[in-house]
Amino acid sequence: INLLNINGIKVIGVELGNELFAFDDRHGISYALNLFDTTDTSKLNTLISDISIMKTTINNLHPGIKISVPVAKSGNKKYNRWNEEMLKLNTDAVSYHCYIDFGKELTQLKQYGGNIKRFADTGKEVWVTEYNMQFNNSATNQVNFLSENHINMVHNVMPKMLESNGATLISSHSLWAN
Repeated sequence: INLLNINGIKVIGVELGNELFAFDDRHGISYALNLFDTTDTSKLNTLISDISIMKTTINNLHPGIKISVPVAKSGNKKYNRWNEEMLKLNTDAVSYHCYIDFGKELTQLKQYGGNIKRFADTGKEVWVTEYNMQFNNSATNQVNFLSENHINMVHNVMPKMLESNGATLISSHSLWAN
């Protein structure tokens, strides 16, 4: 933060935490499973303590910088629990990523909009630090990724929908500066 400030980049927000896919059991990360274990909350409590320490340290060294923690889409029991815990923290904002699958644009836009509104209704700012169409290596997906519909969705529809539900679009992932 000091290096950025010295070089004329005023940091006004920091996103703390990790991508939530790291906490998804599909990737075989046993540590992550323990974060959501309702019988043993020690690892989750340690993470929450670490976040609180980082927030306090940043705020003491750089008063006025806003702090955000990542939240996830709703509907999954583990993600819902994660969101509950992150929303309890004394942070200024939550960070959210929105990726939409081809063919599911309207349904997923409504879902993301509803999630953003719920997060915003808690009184925290909602920072969308990443948004785009979901990309994979299928030939159809590659054609769609470069299509006029994709460009319209990413550059016109998604930003308006995200902002209309209370989100702020952030131009830089994990570190917000202007």
